[in-house]
Amino acid sequence: MAKQIEFDEQNEEQKAKEAEKSTLQQLKEMEQVPIHIPEDPVNEDDKVVVVGINGVFWPIERGKETMVPKVIAEIYRDSYERTRKVEKRMNSTDKEIK
Repeated sequence: MAKQIEFDEQNEEQKAKEAEKSTLQQLKEMEQVPIHIPEDPVNEDDKVVVVGINGVFWPIERGKETMVPKVIAEIYRDSYERTRKVEKRMNSTDKEIK
């Protein structure tokens, strides 16, 4: 039984590596679009934003226009918009509490 579990784990690891490789290949072949993420004046040491999909992570340097796969730009923009909405809701809640 222990050998079966070990084999299953190795098999799953292999599948995950193949999926990562496939995702990376797809990202490299995808249309590239420009993205600009501004520097963060509050966190000056935060120089890179990392966007991930299916185990593949794409670093994007702040303050520079960078070409990235279209889906990476879409994931970042979606995350940014959701974060802004939550921050806005949190700020309105803070005002109500005071």
